Amino acid sequence: MELTFSIGWLFSILGNVIWYLLIPGAILVTLVNSERKIYKNICVCFPCGFILFSFVSFLGYLTNASLESIKTVILLINVVGVIFFLYRARQKKIFSYPPKINIYSDSFKDLILLNVIIIGLFVISLYSEWYPRGDASIHLQGIQNLISEKNLVFPFYSLFDYPIIPDHTYDAYYVLLAMFNMDSGISLDIIWHYSTPIFILFVPLVSYDLFRSLSDDRKLVRFFIISFFICSTTMPGLLNATLTDALVYPNRFYFYLILPLMLSVSIDYLKKGHIKSLVLSILCINTFFFVHQSGFLFTLLLLGGAFILNLFCKDWRESFKKYLILLIFLIVSSLPLLYLKLSPNLSFIQKASDDIWKSHYRFVEFSEGFYAFPIGRYGKWGMLLALCIAIYLFIRKRKDNNSVILTTSLLTASIIFPLLIVFNPIIVPFLGKLISYPAIVRMLRVPMYSCIFAYGFYILIKDIKILANNSALSKSIKLFSVIAVVYMIAITQIADRDIGHKVPIISEIVKQIPSGSTVYSDQMTCSDMAQFKKINVPIIKFNGTIDLVPINEKKIEVLHFFSNDSDENFVREVIEKYHVDYVVLNKSKFSGRIKLILNKLFIKVYENKNYSLYQTPD
Repeated sequence: MELTFSIGWLFSILGNVIWYLLIPGAILVTLVNSERKIYKNICVCFPCGFILFSFVSFLGYLTNASLESIKTVILLINVVGVIFFLYRARQKKIFSYPPKINIYSDSFKDLILLNVIIIGLFVISLYSEWYPRGDASIHLQGIQNLISEKNLVFPFYSLFDYPIIPDHTYDAYYVLLAMFNMDSGISLDIIWHYSTPIFILFVPLVSYDLFRSLSDDRKLVRFFIISFFICSTTMPGLLNATLTDALVYPNRFYFYLILPLMLSVSIDYLKKGHIKSLVLSILCINTFFFVHQSGFLFTLLLLGGAFILNLFCKDWRESFKKYLILLIFLIVSSLPLLYLKLSPNLSFIQKASDDIWKSHYRFVEFSEGFYAFPIGRYGKWGMLLALCIAIYLFIRKRKDNNSVILTTSLLTASIIFPLLIVFNPIIVPFLGKLISYPAIVRMLRVPMYSCIFAYGFYILIKDIKILANNSALSKSIKLFSVIAVVYMIAITQIADRDIGHKVPIISEIVKQIPSGSTVYSDQMTCSDMAQFKKINVPIIKFNGTIDLVPINEKKIEVLHFFSNDSDENFVREVIEKYHVDYVVLNKSKFSGRIKLILNKLFIKVYENKNYSLYQTPD
């Protein structure tokens, strides 16, 4: 079943983004300025807004506040912030002088390029279809259940005993999407689908802020931007993550929209020693715990790795103290939230470190107790090329000025240290028990491939003086070439794709079931239903090799319930045991005797070609 696309969906989501993120973000940026230029402040309004929203949500969790009270707090922040901004603008006479636009300036060229990239990513993302199962089902369950509660509680699975989702305790991102749903009235699955093209509008801006921090060379920055677009749209296997169809997922959201700001403000502190940048970096690293804690690990991996490599560079003592202060402050400030998140996550880590993951990831066994991830499954030639380029850049630039050394150290650390961990048979067994195997393999997302490839290519063509021709004709040809490449990739990506919103046919059944009902069905049907409405089900389908909640007994019970070996007494016993309100029969999987039993015992209230819905007697 497919719903016709409505542009109103996009405008509604964008309006919520402006209200909950951009306005609060502009307020935070104004307060924590650290002498950043205006364009850099504009670029980071989105992640800064989420930082502020995250801490408001965190206080809501601690005080068991209602979702309505979160909306009230955001209203107060926005009103007070706008008044404060207007007051400052009047003091500095910001509106007295119209902005001067120089079409020949580097900033204007960057603006043109950014808009080309933004439009390309938006179009690709808009035509990227969504998948209503796997992780999406679990996330939508958590958000649906959060909305159904009057007060802010930890998100939980739609199972009978309401187990919490351990890696999403204190989750601010769930609260944000819940707000979108409550304010817009649009169904949550539509918000989930079309948030990606809206969020992706801000990815090039946040990335641009990071690229400008990495280098003062505007030509190199443009190479970074172009390379980022090409890599993110054509190399998902190498990046170990997709962007244009999955930015709404928490593990992409923090990676593409929060982590770049974290690195940008850290670089600003390491270069200039601004205390406000240090404060913002502390806020950033703690925000990861409200979305996905892997951001905390990635930050320490990148900055810690750059710190180690910096020891091999010229004048390393000049930046040694700043690195040390930054890392100490980041770690110490994160300890309280790390403890709060770790407590409910211990069982999750234990499950995600089970030996069954070894066969799932096809570990290479060197000897008993020594194993690692197989390099052949993860774009080995691309990684090898990036590794060679990064090492070459580091060796070539390690005697340059501190700014260049910082950039090459960070880029080199981003590729060397993840590879040393993921493919290390000594580290993987130990670290797997500490942070889980999925957390380790996600480190393959850390390498900054787009920057490494762009930097290497830039050095190559600069050495052979291809960039020497700066005539107006040459610049025009380069600009139109970039535009042609971007939109050719975009057209290729959206070929044979549909802009509409496809929903499983089970959604027709869900409409007939009141919210809060207890529903009995098979595993996949239960998962499909729970993402569309707050219901209680016996089992769900987890996205992984094992169930993160013990449901084996219920799996056996469900299979027996719908099998031809079932009988009326057993069916009645199960219905009474769990106080079941409705039974959903998946006719493509089960038929025969169970259908006769259900027709005899219960009332059929709805049916389509795939499912039958039965209501149990009071």
